[in-house]
Amino acid sequence: MMTRLRGLLALLGLATILVGLPSLLIAVNHIGAPRFGWTWNGLLQALTSPDDGTLLFTVLKLAGWIAWAILTLAVALELISRARNLPVPQIRGLRLPQSMARGLVAAAAALFVAAGTMTAAAPSLAQPQPVPAAAPAHVSVPSDHAARHAPVKSQRADKPSQSKQQRTWTVKRGDTLSEIALETTGRAANYPKLFRASKSTTQPDGRHLSDADLIYPGWKITIPSTASKPVTSRHEPNQRSTKTSTPKLPGPKADTPTASTHRPGETATPSATAGTSGPSATTSSQGADDTTAATAADQSPAWLLSGLAGAGALLAGGLWITLRRRRAVQFRTRRPGRTIATPDPALAPVEKTLHQQGAPTGEIVVSIDAILRRLVATLKAAADPIPALVGVDVTEHHLTARFAHSVQLGEPWTCLDSEDAQVWRVDRDADLDLVGPLESDSPPPWPQLVCLGTDGSGWRLINLEAFGIISFTGNSTYAADLARYLGTELAVSPWARDVEIDCLEVCPELVALDPGRIRHHPASTDIIPNQVAAAIHINERLEGQQSLETARVTFAGDELWASRILICGNAQADDLDVLTELIADQPRRTATAVVIVDDPHGHGGITMRLTDDGRLLAPQLGLDLVVNGLTEDEARGCAALIAAGRAEEGEPMPEPAIAAEPSWASMANAAGALRSGLTLPRSSAQPDASSVLPEPDDTYLARTANTELDLEELAPLVPAHVRARVEAIDPTLDDDLEQWRRQSSARPRVQVLGPIKVRVGSGGDPARAAARMGYYTELVAFLCTRPEGATTAEVADAFGLSDARVRRDMSVVRSWLGIDPDSGHPFLPDAMKAPQAAQRGVGLYALQDVLFDADLFRRLRLRGEARGRHGLQDLCNALELVTGPPFDAMRSRVGVWLSETHLDQHLQCAIVDVAHIVSTIALGADEPDLARYAAELASRVAPNEATPQLDLAAVLAFAGQAGAAAIVARRVATWRDDSGEPPPDLSRRAEQILRTHKWLAEGGKAS
Repeated sequence: MMTRLRGLLALLGLATILVGLPSLLIAVNHIGAPRFGWTWNGLLQALTSPDDGTLLFTVLKLAGWIAWAILTLAVALELISRARNLPVPQIRGLRLPQSMARGLVAAAAALFVAAGTMTAAAPSLAQPQPVPAAAPAHVSVPSDHAARHAPVKSQRADKPSQSKQQRTWTVKRGDTLSEIALETTGRAANYPKLFRASKSTTQPDGRHLSDADLIYPGWKITIPSTASKPVTSRHEPNQRSTKTSTPKLPGPKADTPTASTHRPGETATPSATAGTSGPSATTSSQGADDTTAATAADQSPAWLLSGLAGAGALLAGGLWITLRRRRAVQFRTRRPGRTIATPDPALAPVEKTLHQQGAPTGEIVVSIDAILRRLVATLKAAADPIPALVGVDVTEHHLTARFAHSVQLGEPWTCLDSEDAQVWRVDRDADLDLVGPLESDSPPPWPQLVCLGTDGSGWRLINLEAFGIISFTGNSTYAADLARYLGTELAVSPWARDVEIDCLEVCPELVALDPGRIRHHPASTDIIPNQVAAAIHINERLEGQQSLETARVTFAGDELWASRILICGNAQADDLDVLTELIADQPRRTATAVVIVDDPHGHGGITMRLTDDGRLLAPQLGLDLVVNGLTEDEARGCAALIAAGRAEEGEPMPEPAIAAEPSWASMANAAGALRSGLTLPRSSAQPDASSVLPEPDDTYLARTANTELDLEELAPLVPAHVRARVEAIDPTLDDDLEQWRRQSSARPRVQVLGPIKVRVGSGGDPARAAARMGYYTELVAFLCTRPEGATTAEVADAFGLSDARVRRDMSVVRSWLGIDPDSGHPFLPDAMKAPQAAQRGVGLYALQDVLFDADLFRRLRLRGEARGRHGLQDLCNALELVTGPPFDAMRSRVGVWLSETHLDQHLQCAIVDVAHIVSTIALGADEPDLARYAAELASRVAPNEATPQLDLAAVLAFAGQAGAAAIVARRVATWRDDSGEPPPDLSRRAEQILRTHKWLAEGGKAS
């Protein structure tokens, strides 16, 4: 009601300003008018004659007209900007009237959306229904069956407080408050609620939000609970834990679904829950993905590896983190002009699955490791013994730790069984500094933590080291799949980095994950006697120590307390009884665990039965789970993708196939540099050839961060006829660049060199995509990367849509982008009317005459390098297009199609290489400011690459700042990849540059 009342008053205020005030001024025009008339001479006489009272009226009326003009201008700017979905221009000196206009327009707009907002908010008042336990990651479950068998669980009465329901959004470049409201609440019209909730928040720079149209990158926007999208409820674990020598891991049991199994090597049909990132689908920390609504009724994509989806998504997160860390090392060591090694195209389904499933859960994996490390750091600082951890339950919002004995933990931990004090919970979004300091170099205290599956309590992890012996019985296929899953997880989890894994007659495909830690033994050799000897050694070393965990984290004995696991596929292996008896006799004192894959008779310890319908039953632990598992093919694919990330030499930038019709792309590689066949070596004597770095090599080697190979790769000679072809083949480049820079343009502009964004032209309809802006923006970005066009099937495969959904969404995009005023045709023609469709004889979605910053960048680089010594301006213009890392700020679960082309990687290489060329040219021309600008831009785009850091060191050394250059050079030499491992070896290029310039030595002298 108050919203409507304020809206009516605002409408009345606008009408008064726009209509009432000028009407009043016109009506009183002749009241108190100057007796000499409204001419300049009449006014002059009035000012010089004795005042008869009319002068005051004249001044007041003039002030009224001026005030009306200013307020009308402010209101017009506000209305036009909102209609075109553009930021309101801020006019110096008009802050107060613009603020007044903004408030009136916003309140009036709220009047028209109030009814819709109330209607949209109504469903959130209903109690969310519990979500059924996910199907096994490698089991096919019909979706209608899952719906029929959703278990009904009671909900806890103690709901989170209002303050805990609030979330925050970190502002990124290009964000607006209405866009943030759309992302987080589903309605752009909710932005006043975000504004009011954030006004009292002290921002990182000390300021406060006071203007809804003025927010800065890095600021925190509070999302109030009343505006947030509803979050699917989760089941809470039981609050009791029995204090026994083998503690149970109780939790609510989900109904057993009917499932059809598949054998290793067969293609599994993705489960109905494969699209979720965990045990149940929830809203992400940045609001639900736009793709969720778009794909809710569609099938899972054909490329999805079901073993890494749903219940297995936690492993996907660990694999995703490992892959990204290895690629960071690859980028660190690549040479300019090259790209990092790309995996075999056959591995694209694996990478897509990790991108879609692992990107959201990777953060959960990192937080598990961080919370447990912080807890141990607190206990160690207080000289308390490190307790034996039995297991961990993880949901999107909580981490619950279960210990073998009573423990006492402080804030922010909450005890869930006050009598035994063995079960403790912490909110994952709590201030982790309260948990304890993060000591990333300390040994992980519980390295054998693995996820068995899911139930109503979330992902259920147990500490294999605490139980010692685990035997799988029942369905042998599921037992082997679970063993592969556990071995893979131990190979990539951050807390398991020190675990040594031996596989006896099982899981040979896991060795490629990490040959230094995983060993396969085809038969019973001496591996078990070696395990026995190692276990006896650990047990003897523990004499006089409080516990294995305490000895591990305090480096007792000044040695690493290695953790070992034997995954055994032969229950009758020689000496296996000796090893299992030793582990059973010395519980939690051997740092050794044994997993027996098919053990019908049992070797003691914990027995887990794998049922034919894909569940894991462990009565001793109180577990009834949807089991995890990887087929042999899935495990082999994961291992091959991770192994490809170890290739650090890089490879030449790919050169796409040349189209039949000549274009700039036919002369450039994927990064925009000239194709190899169009250039000459720098040592060539061709007189009409030139280079973008025209001076002799020695000039650049002495002053800049280059090697001879760098110069040969980045600045070869370009013959005159090639230069002429490049300039002639792209005659519209300057005009396209000028249109990109305009405040407004008739053509849509698509930005991917930074946060992805689409700015529609004057003929577009912004309202068409407003409800799912992120989703439709990604569709347009996808089409921009396919200049040859994409079929309906290709779009459906990339986004996991049905064909019918693709056609519907493309129709929305067509209306959103609008009509080209020059040609009269849509910027996205009908599939059968696109020029590319006529050439290929098949319907294609292909954008026409859309400005794409990635293409502009590559076109400018191509022409700049072709122009030789006169190409610097083109290269600088290319860098001006860059606002951040390519395809930045893409939400989780989207952008998987980049795994096919790796365009984001090629563009990152292109940006760094162009910045390196500009920095080299600038230092050669004694322009250190330009050199520093280029180096710092590249550092922001690619913080892991060594080239920008070395360029920055060269700039500092050129400026005489030897100490600062040494600091930067030392960062290059000591860079680490956040894996907890020591710094990787320097690349040969970086080592050669540091040795040539002696920045480290010079810095030492200067200090």
